[in-house]
Amino acid sequence: MKVVGNIAVFGGTTKRTNDPNLVDAVFFSVQDNGEPGKDRDKISSVFFWDDDPLTQGDPQACLLTGALDFPLETIEAGNIQVRPTAP
Repeated sequence: MKVVGNIAVFGGTTKRTNDPNLVDAVFFSVQDNGEPGKDRDKISSVFFWDDDPLTQGDPQACLLTGALDFPLETIEAGNIQVRPTAP
């Protein structure tokens, strides 16, 4: 995970899927725009490393992405909270 201001970018590994082409590193981001989260906070779609099931991406590549590399959409319900990590 990487936090830049009010945006957190996540990288992970697909553990279970009904599509064998989607077994790879997966990335997404969230943005905390204050209270209430509904209709203010944002989340991206999920993005996979590549379309090749024979290669495995590194989830830590999220550390190399920019805070706005993934298009964000406003959430309709809930509340995202991004808090800076201690040094």
